[in-house]
Amino acid sequence: MKRILLIFTLIILSNYLSALNFNPGNLEETPDSSGVRVPKTIFVTAVNSQSEINQHILEGFKNISISDNFPLPDHELKLLPSPGFNLPNSDNTADANFPRLISWLNDNKSGQQILSKWYNRKSDGSFDFSEFHESELFNNHPEQETTNDSIHAISAIKNSTQPFVNGSYLVVFDFQDIITMEQYYDETKTSEENRILNGYQATVKSLIFKFDFNEPVSTKFFSDYWYSGNAAENGTRKKAFENAALPFILVSVHQHIISSTQHNPGEELAPTQQASKEELLANFPQLAVSNISEIQNSAPSGLPGQAVVSDTNPVKAKINSEASLKFDNRFAVYQNQISEAGKVQPRRVAVVRSMSYPQISENEADNSERTSFYQIAGKKINANEMYLKKMNDAGINIFAGTTFNGLASPTARVEFYFSKLMGGMVIPGKTAKNLTSVKIYFEGGRQKDTYFLNEAPDNFTFTRGSLGFSKNYYPFRFMHWGPFIGYGLEYTTSANSDNLLSTNFAEMGVRTGFNIVHNLQLIGSVNYYILLNSVLMDGDKNVINQDFNYTEQFPGRSGLGYSLGLRLML
Repeated sequence: MKRILLIFTLIILSNYLSALNFNPGNLEETPDSSGVRVPKTIFVTAVNSQSEINQHILEGFKNISISDNFPLPDHELKLLPSPGFNLPNSDNTADANFPRLISWLNDNKSGQQILSKWYNRKSDGSFDFSEFHESELFNNHPEQETTNDSIHAISAIKNSTQPFVNGSYLVVFDFQDIITMEQYYDETKTSEENRILNGYQATVKSLIFKFDFNEPVSTKFFSDYWYSGNAAENGTRKKAFENAALPFILVSVHQHIISSTQHNPGEELAPTQQASKEELLANFPQLAVSNISEIQNSAPSGLPGQAVVSDTNPVKAKINSEASLKFDNRFAVYQNQISEAGKVQPRRVAVVRSMSYPQISENEADNSERTSFYQIAGKKINANEMYLKKMNDAGINIFAGTTFNGLASPTARVEFYFSKLMGGMVIPGKTAKNLTSVKIYFEGGRQKDTYFLNEAPDNFTFTRGSLGFSKNYYPFRFMHWGPFIGYGLEYTTSANSDNLLSTNFAEMGVRTGFNIVHNLQLIGSVNYYILLNSVLMDGDKNVINQDFNYTEQFPGRSGLGYSLGLRLML
């Protein structure tokens, strides 16, 4: 039987909430700060297909009820109009690609429907917040006019209502493989005596999205789209709202087999009055809703609070944990994806590092407190569909490779992110990219080689170490480059003498890295070594020659060189 796609929208509101006093004179008094529990609100909507079976199923949405074991014990149920559209890649929703799903939701104005319901949008495009009064979510002062478009009034409305709207979820139901019990019995080769039921069976897949009405999104809504009927630019705001791409985040996917059946006439458990096929099909919405009780009152573990990416140039997100707000910390960027098994799994998309501290804006309508980041690895980051999680970050890089020419030798280097200690120099609210990825490094190398001394060959061992500073820049997501400068010391010994040669040198150059994975890079560098002075000493460290000619004795061990190796970020 033809597969039926349904998406339906309902609102569940907790009636046990205490009424909130909406005080425009106190912008700090929001539902969150007042300690009132903000409920999760679930929206569902049904495709208005013209097929007969679909129409029978749609009838069932008119009589949906929520069982007593649903996470929200008290509720008010409301339905939104059917949008009339289908899922992309409808033959296999589990394999539907996440960006296509989000694009599909936006193409069909799902976010606009949710906001229109919450803020009671009228035909002229104006909004008010009468829905909150009717639902008794809070009580406004009698003298406060809902048509007031002043910055002060809009800020007060935003602060009071945003937490409720941000608790909205959209559930997409995909009813697949709807068959009669007779077809099921035929497929499973059930014997005649066991064919005791009539009715329908279907697979229902529930895709649960969070409507992400975070601080930056709500700020844009109230600054660019909101008006209550008396603004001069109403037409512009109306069009902007209708064309907006509003963010959704995929939270989870669930799949169940549901059956709407009854015993056949003559069976011991048969009902006195057999339900019609229309009535049996109309049971599917109720059965589907009963299977979304996996939505918990807490935020999903894959979506850490306000850490959703809200902008990409630069990358910005709101980080709630003060422990995570250290300068030049490393964060992973995740996107929830649907696996082949139909489960939602977070997939790391990119890696970023923080380059600012948040600051509360002086403009009350833009109080977003976001942190800025720069990208060091991964793929393209998209706003409003990806989120950040802090990574383990020791602030240490380890390099192993080889230096050719110059002070040639197998080379090891340890880098410490000195920039992590420079957060005190950053002005809150300002980005400080030039202070990021500043490192102190210690590099060492050891090389054995044969040179002629007094026209006789001798085996020499060169052991060097250097200390310096380096800085990385990230012009592309897959690579970085940066200068370095340092000071070092090399000791040279020979197999046929107890003498020791001590050489001071300066080094400088440029390093370039290409990502293999997010924390492993192929590093190449051009090095220039300047020998400052060389002192020859005997075995007792007495000076034999204060100005030993190093370049004449060891030709090629100065000047230009280059290195190649791998760097691991810990």
